[in-house]
Amino acid sequence: MMKKRLILVGNKPFECDRSAEIDAMDFVVRVNRMNNYGLSGSRIDGYFLGLYTDFVQKYHGGAHRREIRRARQVFCQPRVLRKKPLIFDFISMEQYAGIETTSWEGCIRDTGIRVPTSTMLVLHHLLTTHWAEEYEVWLTGVDVEGRGQMFRDHSEWNTTRHRDSGVEEEAWLRRLVNDEKIKML
Repeated sequence: MMKKRLILVGNKPFECDRSAEIDAMDFVVRVNRMNNYGLSGSRIDGYFLGLYTDFVQKYHGGAHRREIRRARQVFCQPRVLRKKPLIFDFISMEQYAGIETTSWEGCIRDTGIRVPTSTMLVLHHLLTTHWAEEYEVWLTGVDVEGRGQMFRDHSEWNTTRHRDSGVEEEAWLRRLVNDEKIKML
């Protein structure tokens, strides 16, 4: 049986409009602020809600926060579930009832990434749960080559707990691509 296609859209700036290709996928998952919404299409079937401090206090959920409520499936870390009533500023009660939680410990164990970013957490979840049985997983809007250097050079990443995770994430992503576990768009 041929698998359906799922794409995880990261927040790296797009150089051109990829909306037609992304919206043509069977399931589209977006992460946190959804910086590429528009150039990466308008579908939002799945959404990873991080609720990290900058997301809430600095960006107030991002320019596309209203779109979050359109997601049929929400993913988050278990710690996010404890952030009531704040969580309901972003998702509905119906979405909350169907949340799938990612495994921080499982991601660290399986990937070798000591402090995984939101995108790596949801990617790990998609590859190690029922999603992988039904879907071929694609990835876009994520730097692979030079990810370690990008984390060290980027003004928002080099001061966070993720600063040194870029090299580990780059190695894991390369393995996934080389082993044909994911496809890049």
